[in-house]
Amino acid sequence: MIGTATFDAGLRSVFEADRGAYSLVTATEAGDGQVTVSSDEKELVVNFFGEAELKKYQGNDSVIEAAGLDARREFRLWPKGEVVRPKLKFPKPGNSELRLYFNDDEFKVRAGQYWGVFERAGEIWIFKSPKPFVDSIKNGEFSPTGRGQALEDESDDYQAVVNSTLPSQSEYVTKAWDRNPKVAADALREASYKCELYPQLPTFLSRTTGKPFAEAHHIIPMKLQANFGVSLDIKENICSLSPFAHRKLHLAGFDEIANDVLTLIEKRPGLLEYAGTSADEVLGFYRV
Repeated sequence: MIGTATFDAGLRSVFEADRGAYSLVTATEAGDGQVTVSSDEKELVVNFFGEAELKKYQGNDSVIEAAGLDARREFRLWPKGEVVRPKLKFPKPGNSELRLYFNDDEFKVRAGQYWGVFERAGEIWIFKSPKPFVDSIKNGEFSPTGRGQALEDESDDYQAVVNSTLPSQSEYVTKAWDRNPKVAADALREASYKCELYPQLPTFLSRTTGKPFAEAHHIIPMKLQANFGVSLDIKENICSLSPFAHRKLHLAGFDEIANDVLTLIEKRPGLLEYAGTSADEVLGFYRV
């Protein structure tokens, strides 16, 4: 564990939190599947669960279980809010060090990312996120005004080039990151120009290609390329969507699009490993 920090106004707004704290995950913590809860994080957790209650859970699992106790505690997992139950205990009797032990199936941390806890409307939440993403919020680059700040800007010109007859001869450059329309066109062709979310909805034929018109969408947003050490402008990260589905991902409320995003991720089992991220982290990009 490397020093904790409290949520500033920007983080409280994005996470809709009353208060919160976070720290950087070390390689040792990631390898052990546990993090030390200290300083600001510890104050928040102890205040929420109660010091006297937490002090009951000291020692190894067998000692705690022999006393008829269960060290697991309920947290809401950001961004969707599902309940997870990692163990929270003092592993050494008489020692003040508090640790949180993760269940890999529910919540797994990686070295170099942030993890943290926060309170929202009387509930305690837990989160993990790439360091550059949290840092960008702290630096004022994101605020809770819509996910357009996380997703790349939409451009009819870009979609027109993707659907042109000669995309390999065209070039489109965003203000932040290049998106190669040839790659997107290949992704649409491999999807047979069908919407991956709502294939039953009608579309129309492109006047230049004669193929059903579809729009290319980067599942892990290109606007967040700086968060990743690999290119996001690859076919595996590009899905084929109808204009309706595409606008929905950009403009609808998070609760309406969360399952859609998960559907697109599940169709690409190798994408998360390639990008070194998780479904929860990707969903977090769509929440802001």
